[in-house]
Amino acid sequence: MFAEACRRWGLPPAAVVSVGDRHDLDVVAARAAGLHAVHLDRDGAGPLDEPHRVASLTELPGCLHAFG
Repeated sequence: MFAEACRRWGLPPAAVVSVGDRHDLDVVAARAAGLHAVHLDRDGAGPLDEPHRVASLTELPGCLHAFG
């Protein structure tokens, strides 16, 4: 699904950042397809060692610098 979305947008996966609230389905799957990913962890359930984790979308702009 992620690779197909990138294809339709005409973007290489490495140029896309995906944001999702399900670490297993959103973050891990996006990374497996070659995208960057941010975990939207509103309830603090983790995984807590996730390097790109935000509790609110208001934190997202500060996290995006990590992807160049």
